[in-house]
Amino acid sequence: MQGAPIRSRVPIRTRVNLAFTLAVGVLLAIAAASYQSVTSLAETGQWIGHTHEVLAAIDAVGTATAAADTSGYALTGEERSRGAEAPLATLRRLTADNPAQQRRVDRLEPLLRERLAGPADTVAIRTESIQAVVEEMRAAERMLLAARAAASDSRAARTRWIILIGSLAVVVVTVVSSLLISREVERRREIDRGLRASEARYQLLVDRNLAAIARTRRDGAVLECNEAMVRLLGCASREEVLGMNASQFYADPADREHLVSGFAPGGGVVDQEVRFRRKDGELIWVSITFLEYEDEGQPCFEAVMLDITDRKATSGRIEELNAALARQNRDLAAANQELDAFSYSISHDLRAPLRAMQGFSEALLEDYGERLDATGHDFARRIVAASRQMDALIQDLLAYSRLVRAEVSLDGVSLETVVDEACRPLEMEVMERGGEIIVERPLGCVLGHRAVLGQIVTNLLANAIKFTRPDTPPRVRVRSEGGGGRVRLWVEDNGIGIERQHRERIFRPFERLHGVQQYPGTGIGLAIVQKGATRLGGQAGVESEPGAGSRFWVELALAEATA
Repeated sequence: MQGAPIRSRVPIRTRVNLAFTLAVGVLLAIAAASYQSVTSLAETGQWIGHTHEVLAAIDAVGTATAAADTSGYALTGEERSRGAEAPLATLRRLTADNPAQQRRVDRLEPLLRERLAGPADTVAIRTESIQAVVEEMRAAERMLLAARAAASDSRAARTRWIILIGSLAVVVVTVVSSLLISREVERRREIDRGLRASEARYQLLVDRNLAAIARTRRDGAVLECNEAMVRLLGCASREEVLGMNASQFYADPADREHLVSGFAPGGGVVDQEVRFRRKDGELIWVSITFLEYEDEGQPCFEAVMLDITDRKATSGRIEELNAALARQNRDLAAANQELDAFSYSISHDLRAPLRAMQGFSEALLEDYGERLDATGHDFARRIVAASRQMDALIQDLLAYSRLVRAEVSLDGVSLETVVDEACRPLEMEVMERGGEIIVERPLGCVLGHRAVLGQIVTNLLANAIKFTRPDTPPRVRVRSEGGGGRVRLWVEDNGIGIERQHRERIFRPFERLHGVQQYPGTGIGLAIVQKGATRLGGQAGVESEPGAGSRFWVELALAEATA
């Protein structure tokens, strides 16, 4: 299962540096823009001052002209010319950057000379021309002054906006950086609290764990252990364990070196069984699992240990019991072989005298019957009946013995096939007695063994036909019902029925409810039915009332395929 992807986070130091760099960058940008704006504003102010100087020079030229008019002829023409030349030279110097004004100065200079040096009849004309040029120059400078004043106001406003916006940007950057840093600091605090809580829970888990846990350096120095480790070693306190070397835990110190050297750096071992020596000298078996990790650059181990001394002892006893069981199995196999030999002896050697008794008794009745009286005939018939009964009993015992000991493999078996095969040998007897066997199809398919199941059904059908009143034709009904992965086969009859207290008894070997003369048999048939059902993983039973017939059933597992 994959978890959510872990987002990469920028380290807090980098965030602070970025925020500081951004703030310094904004301040530098504001300083540069402000410096440029103030410099431009200063230049504009200088140009405004220059314009005022030009206007003052123009006014000086006008004043010199007016003074020349008022002085009349008190001064000579040369003296009046020298009084006007100084302001005019200043004006030419101040307007050196303005070609238009220079051209006006060029026009003004000859007019001024003519005005100061010319005859009286031309004074009015020259004065008017001079005043026109002066006014033209004054108007041009005033327009230039207005433009430069407007530019100065614009630059001043822009400077104020730059400073304002820059200050706001610095505030925003500072606030955002502070918030980000505060949130990061709080997140780190939460992580630290979570780590401390996790460490506390881990330490609590270690301290209260029933398994012994210890941390050691690679050289064996014990760094930490829990109370279970103290109990495992039989020490008095944790401090006593911390003062030991891990090699002292082992019954053979070389065992630790063998374990440590047996894996690559950074690896570990899992569930290794070693012997420890307790403080009192007792040797115990311990299952140890540990791994290597680094602590401040030093290789260390963390180990979990369980006392398995009892488990090892139990394992030893189990091995002894398994050995004893193996011996018993061998003895049982030998006993089964002897039992097979005994069964063979019964099947051949014991039945041979019975067959001889039966044959000689029948021959006696047939060949010497006229010489025997009624009592002799009765004795001979009794010998024949007893030998037949004994032979049937031996065959049933052999069948029961084979059923108990035989290997039974389960396959899909068709109940209809088994029932049909069991009905054929009984058809003649049923017809002679005027009865019938009704099979309600389909019967289904079960997991079973065909031979064992055939014997079960044959015994149930024979039992149903036998236990009916002599004057009543047998009526047998065979049907099945299924559910829950099981199939129940029913064999229902119209026989004499069974009382409730005898329903379980009739399935025991040699249990008979009636005499042999009334209903002959060996008392093994229904025992074979129940034992066979058990061997097939099922069960058998009966539902019956005296005089109302019996309903025997066998329940087995459902199968998909037929055999």
